[in-house]
Amino acid sequence: MRIGIIIFICVFLNLPDAGYGQLNKHNKKSDFPYQLSPAQEICLIGSGTALLYAGGRVQTTLDYMSASEVLALKTSSLLFVDRGATTNWDKSLDRTREFFEPASIVSTIGLIGGLGLSDRITGESWSVLKTLSLMYLEGAYLTEGMVLLTKATIKRPRPYTYNSSLSLEQKVRSANNESFLSGNAGILFYHASFVSLIMHDMYPDRKWLPYVYAGSHGLAILSGYWSVKSGMHFPTDILAGALWGSGMALLVTHLHKKKNQSLSIHPWSGRNQTGNKISGLSLIIKPKS
Repeated sequence: MRIGIIIFICVFLNLPDAGYGQLNKHNKKSDFPYQLSPAQEICLIGSGTALLYAGGRVQTTLDYMSASEVLALKTSSLLFVDRGATTNWDKSLDRTREFFEPASIVSTIGLIGGLGLSDRITGESWSVLKTLSLMYLEGAYLTEGMVLLTKATIKRPRPYTYNSSLSLEQKVRSANNESFLSGNAGILFYHASFVSLIMHDMYPDRKWLPYVYAGSHGLAILSGYWSVKSGMHFPTDILAGALWGSGMALLVTHLHKKKNQSLSIHPWSGRNQTGNKISGLSLIIKPKS
């Protein structure tokens, strides 16, 4: 069923249509910076799906830490930068930071929908919606798939399991060894970077761009900070999640950028013809740097 949905999405989003790269109704050539490539999309969506499937399969075999395993934990075995997180515990802060993830998903999808609808109205094309939607799905699949896979294979104990002020009953709970890497940080930094990058590429000269970067990444950083203060994640969990999520946003936006070409003119000299030297011009197409 899931594979069928994925295939349907890929086919729908790759349907050809008029719009970007052509003259719109305002007789202005569009400068939308992204494009789709069937082979590339199949590779990316296939890789993301494989990661999700592998992560989901491993998750079903995951066993959480027992009481004896929790009691055997030693703070001295942790990196120095992570040891401070073992004294943190705040359930209300944990619940609050969990709202950031669905909010970022809704906001990003809303932005993509708004940009796509605007293009449909002004340029009579669904090209922007199709392209950005598929780019978003590919990056989200890769991000979430890696989160599931690493959590279930590395099985890193969460910081609160080291906390001596908590009862053993509190420590022996579900997901007590799914600390690395932080899924919350991975998803939030993916959305923050994806939104910032597409807005920068589509509107490179706008003065409000720094606010987009600061606002989206500020919320991601705040959520990561609260993840540590709540006792659910180590700083290195947040760092790893941030790097992976941001990396996936960079990957999908870079791979989909149009490979523009420009004309450059280079002179050359030919042999004498009918007693006269004839100079000519050769046109060489070079990729735009």
